Amino acid sequence: MKISTNNLDVHALVEKMNRFIREVIACQSGNHNGVMEHDLKRLKSYLLSCKTLKAHYEAEPILDLPEWHPTILEAELIEMNAIGAIENESLKAWSRLMHIAAFELGNSQSSRQSTSFIKPDSIRLDAIFIKLDNYITNYIEKILPEDLPETTPDFGSVGVGNLGI
Repeated sequence: MKISTNNLDVHALVEKMNRFIREVIACQSGNHNGVMEHDLKRLKSYLLSCKTLKAHYEAEPILDLPEWHPTILEAELIEMNAIGAIENESLKAWSRLMHIAAFELGNSQSSRQSTSFIKPDSIRLDAIFIKLDNYITNYIEKILPEDLPETTPDFGSVGVGNLGI
């Protein structure tokens, strides 16, 4: 799906979030009900990257771009149903929440200004990031792996990521 925005920062953050969602749904842990240590490190680093980039943009001045604004930028956002095709329910839930964050940001009031975020949108995004962080800490790290021998596999293998040079 396409997200249209006038905001340079929204565009970049939505694209980054989309890339991370694609990484998570194609990771090795997507094929079973646990999260491997290396994939857990990646989840944490993806979230930290989003929070750090957002903080960077908010620390910068809002640019006055009268000639450029309101240019429309289109960011790609993976379809929600593509997230549903992985075995790992925890990664599925994490990816869906990250998708919702990207969708909300891409369709926010901030999306209509040239850079940065208005306060309500910033607070909304921070709340989702906190929820994602808490999900990792309070659920994924404590509960997984789950033993689901009778209902696994539910889906085919997530397959390999992009190949080639």
